Amino acid sequence: MGGDEGFMIGGVPVDFGKNYRIGQGGYFVTEGDEYDTAFFDKGPKFLHYYPDYLLLNDIEFDHADIYRDLDHILSNFSKLLGLVGKEGRISASGDCENVRKILKRAECSVITYGYKKINDWVIKSADEEKGEVLIEGKDIGEISFKTKLFGRYNYANLTGVLALLYLMGFDLKRACALIENFSGVRRRQELVGVTKHIEIFDDFEIGRAHV
Repeated sequence: MGGDEGFMIGGVPVDFGKNYRIGQGGYFVTEGDEYDTAFFDKGPKFLHYYPDYLLLNDIEFDHADIYRDLDHILSNFSKLLGLVGKEGRISASGDCENVRKILKRAECSVITYGYKKINDWVIKSADEEKGEVLIEGKDIGEISFKTKLFGRYNYANLTGVLALLYLMGFDLKRACALIENFSGVRRRQELVGVTKHIEIFDDFEIGRAHV
């Protein structure tokens, strides 16, 4: 981490200006896509990825054009967990009941994260005005990080990233420093202007005025 890792994701990170990089490092990060692969392959794209490490956020019923119901989606995510080998690692949102339902499919080490006390890593406090988050984690005690992003889901997602990096053996202090400098993704809480002390954001999914 912090080297020349490659990635391919759906959005465009502000810090990179494009949604992919080949990279020469030892890792490649890709965003899992649960939508169908092609007209002749109606299974989700992520069943072709075979990840060594997996970050699993919330699961809900979506894409009703290709999935019959929630159980249909859960069955495919269960298959994804099965693709992570015994030597792999998984960071999963324990706040999501649907995620917890399928975690038994995992054969490798798992850390759950979220706001609920049932998780291995619990978000104890999140100061949205300052962008400061405090986590109490299994085997690591308390750690904190700062971020330019805001919102409970962003704090949870970043906690999941830290949990996975911990499982992979990375230095959490360095990881927290890198998170603090991360500027986010275009059209995801992207600040486009300020007028009369009102900040205006462009967001693809959720609009918000932050005064």
